[in-house]
Amino acid sequence: MSLEAVVYTSSAIADITEADLERLLEDARRKNDEVGVTGVLLYHDGAFLQYFEGPPAAVEEVYQRIRRSRLHRGLIELTREPVTHRSFDQWVMGFTRVPPSTLLQMTNASWESLAPQLGDESGSASDGLKLLLHFWSSKSSKVYR
Repeated sequence: MSLEAVVYTSSAIADITEADLERLLEDARRKNDEVGVTGVLLYHDGAFLQYFEGPPAAVEEVYQRIRRSRLHRGLIELTREPVTHRSFDQWVMGFTRVPPSTLLQMTNASWESLAPQLGDESGSASDGLKLLLHFWSSKSSKVYR
């Protein structure tokens, strides 16, 4: 099965509430589960970073919904590329709050994999994905399914 991953960052609207965030997560989890998309959402003080993965058509469907959302603005795509396997197969949509330094480090990391340019079929992870995976595994007791 072919898989694709997208990573983006965006800014929440000025008056986003806890209730808005809860509804966003409930809706995302339900819809992601329906189409077979997994991933994680990081949040700090109005800033989002999201990684999601799945079959290309499902990823496109989810991405279109994200682009239309009125809960954020200024979406910047960090990467969109094929992946060889899921990195967050246990998470329909994991969520956690992060320190600002962590979000900044991940936003500024390289998300492009060098594997395709090097002819590497193993699909080695980008620096950004390595940071995200390390962070996620170290915070696994503090994330919300």
